[in-house]
This record gives sequence, C-alpha cells and structure tokens, in this order.
Amino acid sequence: MKRIVFNGCWAGKNVVGVSRYAYNILRELDKLLDNSKDKYCVNLLVPANANEHELCFKNIVVVKKGQYTGPVSRIIWEQIIFPIYVKKTKGIGVDLTLSIPVRGVKYIAIHDCIYESFPENYKGHEIHRAFYIWRVKKVTAQENVQIITVSNESRKEIVKYYGVAPNRITVIGNGWEHMKEIHPDESVFEKCMIDIGKPYFFALGSKYRHKNLAWIITAAQTNPEYTFVLTGNDSFSNESEELQKNSPDNVIFTGFVSDEEMKALMLHCLALIQPSLHEGFGIPPLEALSLGKKIIVSKASCLPEIYEDSAIYIDPNKSDVDMDALMQEHTGDARSVLEKHSWKKSAYEMLKLIGS
Repeated sequence: MKRIVFNGCWAGKNVVGVSRYAYNILRELDKLLDNSKDKYCVNLLVPANANEHELCFKNIVVVKKGQYTGPVSRIIWEQIIFPIYVKKTKGIGVDLTLSIPVRGVKYIAIHDCIYESFPENYKGHEIHRAFYIWRVKKVTAQENVQIITVSNESRKEIVKYYGVAPNRITVIGNGWEHMKEIHPDESVFEKCMIDIGKPYFFALGSKYRHKNLAWIITAAQTNPEYTFVLTGNDSFSNESEELQKNSPDNVIFTGFVSDEEMKALMLHCLALIQPSLHEGFGIPPLEALSLGKKIIVSKASCLPEIYEDSAIYIDPNKSDVDMDALMQEHTGDARSVLEKHSWKKSAYEMLKLIGS
C-alpha cells in the first residue's frame, strides 16, 4: 500500500489563496479514495493547534504534530517536523501550500513566479524573498522532485526562472465548487456603506503592484456614474495607500471581507474586474463565472489561457476606458471554462499523478 503524506500547515488558518487550493483538492481526493482504500494510505500532517472542524475527512487520516504559532515555529514545522514525519513513515511527501520544504517532498506546488517577476513587491522584505527563492531553487534542483503548477503560463515561468525540465512539471488548476457551499452575507452592504440599489463593479485587490490597483482608480475617475467596490487586505503597500488616499468618491475600499460577504458583493455586481499584470491562475473570475456574472480581465499572463472567450478583455496598461462600451462586448458560454476547471477534476489529476 502506498503512503502519501500531504503538508497541512494551512490547517487552523483562514482557507484562502494556496490554502484553498490544498483544502479543496483534498476534499475531493477524499471522495475518490472510497474506491482505492486498498491502494493508498493518505495522511494529512497538521500542527497540533489545527482547527478540527475543517478536517472532516472520511478516508484521509489527519495526524497532529508540533506547534505552528509564529515565524520560528512555522519554519521548524515546515522544514523539520514535516520532512521527519515523511521519512519516518516512508511516505511520499506532497506540499501544495508554498511552504517549500527543502527535504522530504516528492511533489511540490509552485503556483507562480511572482517573487522573481515582481521583486518590487517585497521592498523591505528582501530576506523573506531571498529565503523563499533559495528554497525553491534547492527543491527544483532535485531531479526526483516533481513540480505541480496551476497554468501553462506558470509552467513556462518555472522553466524560465528555475531551469526545470518541462516534463517534470504537471499543470493541475483551481476549481470553483466551493462557491456552492458559501451562504452570502448581505449585511456587508450596510457594514461598508454600499448602496445595493446603485450599479457597481467589484474587484478583489491586494497590496501588490502586479494586482494593478491603479487601473481600478483611473477607470473609476473616467466612469463617475458607477461605483467601484474593492475588497482586500488592509495592509496595502505605500503605493496603494497613496492611490487609496487620492481615489475618487465612487471607489469604496472595504478592507478584508469574509467569504460570505465576498459572495454577496459578487452576486450583486455588474461584473468582476481583474486587471492584473500577473497571475498564476486568477481564481476570482472563475468564482464569478460560477455565479453567472460577467468578468473583465487583463489580456495578460495566464488569464486568456484560463478564461478563453468567456471574458471581456482589457489592456492592463490602458485604464482610460468606457465601462458601458466594455459591457456591450460579446463573450462566449462560461460552461466550457467551468467544466474545464473544477476541484473534482483537479483531485482526479492529482491522484493520477501521485498514485502512479
């Protein structure tokens, strides 16, 4: 029987970003194991302080080891506790979370190469960036380690920056089915003083320059008849803080919102905007498509690869646009994109790869 050990360092934290990728693939993988109990023994190694209610698996065995409470304990857990457990159990180590253990893994996910392509994102955090890149180079130099990534565009970047042979890289993308389980919380409109009766565009922002927050601000200035609602972490960069300070009145910054609040905002918007200069996959437009919403995305990075003709495309370097004209552009049926990218399909591809 083949033992597979997944890195569960994300357990006990908010399931967002790469944690969402790991969590949802494992949930679907757990279902697939109903028919493979005699072939695989799958463990999820998590810190001792992990949240139990998030780990309700039928076939995947959750094992608790060590603490994960701060920067030092995080490094110890990821770089020592996880690899030791994999070695001790003679398992196949799998990391889908970007913690990048330099030992003890056979399969590791690199979602994008943002540390390489946008070093300015990490101004003031150069040591953090250098430590991450060192780990990636250390792991990718090991010929027996297989790389998982989320788009063909990211695959090309991994080849470019880390010299990994293309045949060592497998593309396994994101999914959208988690949106069906999220119940919209419409109290967000009162909380953030958003008039639900007025038409608005919605975007999920962040402090990083590659998310291209400036595009939203300029588009809002050019289209004052519409509101632009931007959610994201409160800890914006200095550049973004300046944009926020000088943004027009029709831009609303909500700060961080829950999944339930995000779904409510997405359900009532005219369209979701993702003007990114760079993405590994770009999951918010997929979530919006699953709700039947229009999406406006950059004709850049992996976004045309993922969204094909289901999106309205923009030039991320040209934000002086007429939103009414954009919304009149024809798009294709979103169903083909939703069928192509799902957690169920990704879990199947993951088991096929690791279990072979």
